[in-house]
Amino acid sequence: LIQQAAYERVHEKELRSYHFSIGLQILKKAIHTTRAEPLSLVAFIALEQIIMAKDMTVPDPKVRMSLALLFLRAGKHSIQVAAFPSALSYFERGLSFLGEDGWEL
Repeated sequence: LIQQAAYERVHEKELRSYHFSIGLQILKKAIHTTRAEPLSLVAFIALEQIIMAKDMTVPDPKVRMSLALLFLRAGKHSIQVAAFPSALSYFERGLSFLGEDGWEL
């Protein structure tokens, strides 16, 4: 109850930043797989944190591309296990990192 009250007092923009930072930190520890290997449960937790960050801007194009590829992998995995709403969420978030000109990459 106290934790929830404290969480609700933090400004929305600050919360997004926290979720994004937490997601990136978890990903740094969790991603030790090749593209052929499935993502770990910890990687999915990290991606959920990044989804909670909503529309955070990532200036580094390499980071944006890496995140887009991770979300693509997560979406494909979700389709394989018939988690279609999750797959859609992962695909949409991944596309958001590519931007309007992402199709040119």
